[in-house]
Amino acid sequence: MSDADAANTSQSTPITVGGVTYEKHKTHWYPHGNMIFTVQDIAFRLFKSFLMRRSDVMAQMLTVSQPNDASSNPQEQQQMFDGAPVVRLDDPVLDFALLLDAILPQTFASSPVPSDSPWQRLLGLAQIAHKYGVNDILTQTGIVLEGIIPTTKNLRGYNGLRNRFPQ
Repeated sequence: MSDADAANTSQSTPITVGGVTYEKHKTHWYPHGNMIFTVQDIAFRLFKSFLMRRSDVMAQMLTVSQPNDASSNPQEQQQMFDGAPVVRLDDPVLDFALLLDAILPQTFASSPVPSDSPWQRLLGLAQIAHKYGVNDILTQTGIVLEGIIPTTKNLRGYNGLRNRFPQ
């Protein structure tokens, strides 16, 4: 079996944490990552230092110490998987994955924010970028959204269309 085949096999194997089974995200499961996030039914294995560098909110969230000694209540102990701490997030999985696509691009595109995405996906990206303090992605998403959704800045063009196509 080649290294690529072995990686694909381990990528598709689900994980179980605290009695709950999660599918590994097809793109953002990095075998050497040192932090696992579970979002809905998907697990993401990422690099803590990179997330902390990109997001002030993640940096603050991940530096809060978790009780993990034997005297602690077992329900308060940090869950672990394969030596990596597991953090549960209550975000829409598609929004979190899109944020990771933007801050961990697989190619060197000129803009990590996909301008051909539906406005609903872009709005979700803007919301989660704001939530986690990823300001460059929030700004870029806002620029793309301004080209799609009418604002007071670009309303004149939309008013012209409305006049051409009365209801």
